[in-house]
Amino acid sequence: MSLFSHQIQTRCPACDQGRPGSQLSGFDSNALFSNMYTFTDGTAVTIFHDLCASCGVVYQLNPLTEESMATYYNESASHFGSKTASPSRLQLVERQLDWIEAVSDFQDNHTTTILDIGCGHGHFLDGCKNRWESTTSFIETNLRLTSILESKNHNQFESSTQYNLICCIQVLEHFVDPSNFLLDLLDNLSVTGLVFIEVPCHTFHDNTELGACFEHVTYFNSTGLMRLLDRTGYCPIAFEIAYDSYYCDGRSRTIRALCKRKLQKS
Repeated sequence: MSLFSHQIQTRCPACDQGRPGSQLSGFDSNALFSNMYTFTDGTAVTIFHDLCASCGVVYQLNPLTEESMATYYNESASHFGSKTASPSRLQLVERQLDWIEAVSDFQDNHTTTILDIGCGHGHFLDGCKNRWESTTSFIETNLRLTSILESKNHNQFESSTQYNLICCIQVLEHFVDPSNFLLDLLDNLSVTGLVFIEVPCHTFHDNTELGACFEHVTYFNSTGLMRLLDRTGYCPIAFEIAYDSYYCDGRSRTIRALCKRKLQKS
């Protein structure tokens, strides 16, 4: 973890609004706040954050490069939960599946092929397979989890495949460039397919805010997420802000969105 490299974020990753005074000079004095993080090998990094004046999203000004983040996640298995799902984890999966069923207008084919991105040990995919008998696939940055996922009959992502349901659960906030990530997803989303997104909901404007963590590059609120979806070609068919007992003992808000691709104008 000693070879971190950073990049400079000059635009809001949610709404793409430019940041005044975005040069590195005077970085610390212009930032909204900063946090120092120390890792087990003694490496320490300071991350600066700012608040977008347009959409109210807080984001990292000097996030790690994609290469450094990939190294970090591949070396940090503790971030991917337990191989054995706890009762509370299984209950969360059931609530997520219930929500998707309750708010969607999909037909049975929307659960035929499912891709979960950043799936950890695959507990959500296990639930999809058990409930819907889906053909399940994954993208997971921690390569040590690949054999575990394959042993449970989840398939590795294939770039030539289009999926009926793509799931990004507590994932989007980790990307330095979530817009390019969402644009790339469209290549693998079937014409009538749906995308399920769940992210932490942050405001930094009230006393229920739980603060920042190193892994989260973008701290979405409802406005920022809606603007990001709109400019990347997605139309939400369902949207919810709620507390879930699984996250921080019910003290952390989440945003859930189920989206389809926008209709192309002729």
